[in-house]
Amino acid sequence: MAQHPWLDPRPFTFGEGGRVGVLLIHGFTGAPTEMRPMGKYLAAQGYTVAGPQLAGHGSRWQTLNRMHWQDWVGSAGVALTQLQTHCDRVFVGGLSLGGLITLYLGAQHPEIDGLVPMAPAMRVRNKLIYLTPLLKYLFKKRDTQETASDAVDPATFDRYWSYPVTPIAAAHEVLKLQRRVWGLLDQVTQPLLIFQGYHDRQVSLKGTARLYERARAADKTLVWLDNSGHCLTVDSERQAVWRKTHEWIQRRSH
Repeated sequence: MAQHPWLDPRPFTFGEGGRVGVLLIHGFTGAPTEMRPMGKYLAAQGYTVAGPQLAGHGSRWQTLNRMHWQDWVGSAGVALTQLQTHCDRVFVGGLSLGGLITLYLGAQHPEIDGLVPMAPAMRVRNKLIYLTPLLKYLFKKRDTQETASDAVDPATFDRYWSYPVTPIAAAHEVLKLQRRVWGLLDQVTQPLLIFQGYHDRQVSLKGTARLYERARAADKTLVWLDNSGHCLTVDSERQAVWRKTHEWIQRRSH
């Protein structure tokens, strides 16, 4: 992936003043960039929208290698608290690693009104992640397959900011958080809207389906996207994802 100079990897807040808040959490090695267009759309619908920058992201991959999953959850948690201070109701959504954090926050904060995991990294396709507890002592990084290469819309790559490598120690932290979240699904009782692209080469489609089965939420929906890869918030069906999210939140915030 590329750190495109025309994209802003910094955190964002849009539509301050709306009484319904939406927290949008980006993915592993990415940045708030991939959530920003969705955030602008939702703000235009009247929501207050925040997109935090997870610890170690949006700067240098070496910094990310020094982070722990608790640091990422902490980054999102601070933004959640800020939204809850200003909003009467708050919904949380996230892409990939952000989807894991979404579920973790849902289990820890039952007052959250709804959860929107998008291409959640419940299981990843690259089995090397299971070797990261050892590999992190041998290697600092691994060249990354371009995450947007599974995109249906070729312009997706131009909308996505990411590190050009996978930091190995940080990947181990993703594995730790995965295992933690699987053990917390009995505590995820909020309304749940899950998006998953069929062309996703990064996460396991079976893992997403298993998440839908395992979550205790009585109100849960799994939306399969025929023409989206992993970065579905900026791929060919992005506007449909934004619109469905808005409609879903709207029905649950009145």
